[in-house]
Amino acid sequence: MAKGVTFNVNDKNWKTFVGRVTNGGSYGKELLRTWAKIYLADQQRKYVKNSRGGGQWPAIKKSTAKAKGNNLILVETGKLRNALQLGGAGNFVEFIMSQMSVQVGFSDAKHDKKLSYNKLARIHQNGKGNNPVREILEPPSPQALKQMIRATQIAMKRMEAGLK
Repeated sequence: MAKGVTFNVNDKNWKTFVGRVTNGGSYGKELLRTWAKIYLADQQRKYVKNSRGGGQWPAIKKSTAKAKGNNLILVETGKLRNALQLGGAGNFVEFIMSQMSVQVGFSDAKHDKKLSYNKLARIHQNGKGNNPVREILEPPSPQALKQMIRATQIAMKRMEAGLK
């Protein structure tokens, strides 16, 4: 029932950190929340770039552009893009404290009368029917990974200082 992307880290010091934060500490959930925010902001930036034709998504058909009056991709309502915000309508985030990981994606809430956010996102993510593949959730950019690593270092220092 995966709905998106899951992040976790496998490292000796990390396992020590995980052991401490999963036993009642707030550091872990705070870190996972930060990871989710960084990742979602990164994906939203990619979404905006792609929707304007400056990314990797295939262009829309000329007939579709003519009917819509523009060349923008997946922007009709803005709902799917807005679901790439922590707590936004259609956003799905699950904090898995026992594994110190976070799963990010789209919820089963209704996007419109026919489709949930999750189902609509999967149609575009995987391509279906006349819809080409337009990946909405991708691996994080190098910049986002650096931010996530930095957030992890800060959380570990805070935890260490709190234990002394």
